[in-house]
Amino acid sequence: MTLQALWSKYQNDTVFNLSSLPEKIRKQGREVRFAPREIIVSRGETLKYVYFLKSGKAIGQREYANGKEYTYFRVTPKGGNIGLLELLSRNETLVASIIALTEVTAVRLDASLILEMIMTDMHMMRRCLTLIARDFYRESGTEGKYYYVEGINRIRYYLIECYEQLRMEQELSRAGTGRKVPEKICIDVQYQEIANSTGISIRTVGRCLKKLRENGEIQSIRQKIMLGKKELELLGESLQNSEL
Repeated sequence: MTLQALWSKYQNDTVFNLSSLPEKIRKQGREVRFAPREIIVSRGETLKYVYFLKSGKAIGQREYANGKEYTYFRVTPKGGNIGLLELLSRNETLVASIIALTEVTAVRLDASLILEMIMTDMHMMRRCLTLIARDFYRESGTEGKYYYVEGINRIRYYLIECYEQLRMEQELSRAGTGRKVPEKICIDVQYQEIANSTGISIRTVGRCLKKLRENGEIQSIRQKIMLGKKELELLGESLQNSEL
């Protein structure tokens, strides 16, 4: 059997979110809610629970000694869990603060219960393996990119990364359903989040996005950024040309 055929064979074992959990496990959880900007978990806390997002969006954030904040990943219901990385790497200390970006509803379950379920269920193990491997693959491909570029190119890299992550989530959620991923992906982020993720000011973010719109590299609908294959190609071409 070819590699592609094997990937296809196990395509249903690629999602690990609230919908993946057996009913008997979900019933043991507690539903919790968080207001926008409320801290769900704090960096340095001891791992006690794994959270599965039911609705809303959250961000992973770190604060440095100089007071600056850096946002470096998003959590959504499609790929949404908090604490899984620490659980499977056998680290009791949470590595990042997770903050509600919108109103968030999540199901909180004891970490020991989730670990026991994963270790005794091969389907769950494969789901977790794929989820974490995809995250590390994406991070490996973009590690250190902001150290070598400035201004508008940081925004280009950020938007491409967001597009790829959101498209992957949508592909996983539609696996085996026959539904196609939309031609254009909505990048629904605030200027502050982009600024925190790229290390540039909000004012610069605004100027850069305006220029990208004028260049046709992004589209905006109701103040939300829309990207499709055409825009993605233009963003990539601009990055290549800037490196020449």
